[in-house]
Amino acid sequence: KQLPQEDHSDRLWGLLGTDGRFSEQPRLMKAVLCLPHSNASSEGVFSVVRAIVTENRTTLDTSTVCALLSRKINPAYKHTPSKRC
Repeated sequence: KQLPQEDHSDRLWGLLGTDGRFSEQPRLMKAVLCLPHSNASSEGVFSVVRAIVTENRTTLDTSTVCALLSRKINPAYKHTPSKRC
């Protein structure tokens, strides 16, 4: 049996999905195409954390670092500090 001929990749994957031989192929390709092609966003987070946790601030609690990171990434974030004795 011949493969369907189609110039548009989205239509081709749709046609392949109806062919019993390739029933899982479109789902696999959707998963592959959703993978990030760069690690720039995670590198940006590490850069922000390095700016927060400096040599003078190495003893910051994890929750404090998380709150500061959230505030830096999302300026609309509202953090209410916990009350300590």
